[in-house]
Amino acid sequence: MNTRFLPALLLGGLSLTGCDALKDAIDALGITVDVTGTLVVNGDEPTNRTVTLYSPSDNPAAFDTSVCPMVEGEVAPGCSGRVDTSKLTTPVETGATQWSGDNFTVKSATISSDGGFIASLSGDGGATCSTGFAGINNTTKIVDASSMITIEIDGAETDISTFALPDTVTIRCDAPIEEPVVEEPDVPEVPDAGEDITGDGDGWTSFSISDGTATADASNAALAFADHDIDCGGDTVIAPVLNLEAMCDGCGDVAYIRTQFGYGDDAIFTTDATPVAADGSVSATISLPGGYAVVGLDSDADLDGVGESYTITFCEPEDKPAQEIWIATSWDLDDSDIDTWTVNNVTGESVGWSSSSSSWGSLDVDDTNGHGPENIKSFPEYVGGEYEVKIHYWSDHGNGNTNTTVRVVYVDPDSGEVCDVTITQEMVDTSETEWWTVGMFGPGLACPN
Repeated sequence: MNTRFLPALLLGGLSLTGCDALKDAIDALGITVDVTGTLVVNGDEPTNRTVTLYSPSDNPAAFDTSVCPMVEGEVAPGCSGRVDTSKLTTPVETGATQWSGDNFTVKSATISSDGGFIASLSGDGGATCSTGFAGINNTTKIVDASSMITIEIDGAETDISTFALPDTVTIRCDAPIEEPVVEEPDVPEVPDAGEDITGDGDGWTSFSISDGTATADASNAALAFADHDIDCGGDTVIAPVLNLEAMCDGCGDVAYIRTQFGYGDDAIFTTDATPVAADGSVSATISLPGGYAVVGLDSDADLDGVGESYTITFCEPEDKPAQEIWIATSWDLDDSDIDTWTVNNVTGESVGWSSSSSSWGSLDVDDTNGHGPENIKSFPEYVGGEYEVKIHYWSDHGNGNTNTTVRVVYVDPDSGEVCDVTITQEMVDTSETEWWTVGMFGPGLACPN
């Protein structure tokens, strides 16, 4: 028998012979160890640092096994899946945690020889901190038999007293910002005041958008002006990720997705470049916050009536987004991992990849291999938040820098005012610049536009 990371566990003078006997004794007696490691904090210093140990076997609801590989229709042996810290309820029984600078010792942790554990490291008090982990795969973010921290039993007689975490863990902490802080975004070319995006299908032989169940098709005039069945408006939250497919006759290697949110003089417009394949096809994922929206394609960057597709309209002009805030993040580097984090400074709860749901909202998907989008939305029934948006470059997988685009849409429920902000920044996968605080947003706060 040989699992992992066993320095030495003192068995209180108990003399045992054989690996199985030692394992049985550990499990029966609830042997305790002192767990040591190092936690490094980037940014602001929290008032409190916390180290908590969890066993996946004690917290099954906190681990999503749908991301595990399958073997003969079953979850691969030893795979616990993706952890959601908001659902970790049963920690490993431990004594106090002692600190000496960045080094810590968790006293008297009750350890089993089966299943292993993960260590969750965080901070609080005067700063909002990310959560760091030991015991997960740093590429896939999955907890499995190869990543978990497990007791190693090797030999007939073993003394164990101290158990060292295999890696130094780094977290990022930031004191809450006081006012909305973002740069003024570039304003794309827009139609005349009060007019919708429009087009006559010039050069586009097909154009459709699907939510996975229903499809809106604007491949020709008859289809473009027909009703479609993608749900939106009212209390319905539109699907967070929509699939756009199109075919262009005579396009270059880049096309432009034009999106209008809102109606009339209050409308807001965005323009996003998207690659065109050698055969003229366009395949992209887009996100809409809900409410009235119009989406079209253009073969060039000029809004000049040339090369513009028929458009697809969602909802009715009077419809507003169902939720208070929506954050969508995308990036331009394939096979890279950008993470979206949003802290509600009213509740103190964070939503991100390791805490995908909270009392105020949730993250739809954590894209670990580019290009997004990742979407965080508040729940329709929640109002009154102030949201600090942060971006973390988790890993470039060796591929380099990436331009990351964040779009934030929030609605004031009293005035009905809609703020729609899009901003892009180059992210560098280094310990110094891997975090980007985009800004603070929410009803009652000034719109950066």
